[in-house]
Amino acid sequence: MAPASTPAPVIERLGREIRASVDSAEVKAKLAAAGIEARSGSPAEVNALVSREVQRWIDAVRRSGAQVD
Repeated sequence: MAPASTPAPVIERLGREIRASVDSAEVKAKLAAAGIEARSGSPAEVNALVSREVQRWIDAVRRSGAQVD
């Protein structure tokens, strides 16, 4: 995640660096020890995933009838 005004080249570099970290054996092992399955993707793929998850949880909360007091 980064501010919306972050220049595209910076986003691209952050994406490359994060993917390299997440794809490393050391990081995968540490995350696996915590019960986390590591996955990486391009900034566009991560954006799409976040959008789908937000919508999924919006729908789930609406169906549940939950309300803020």
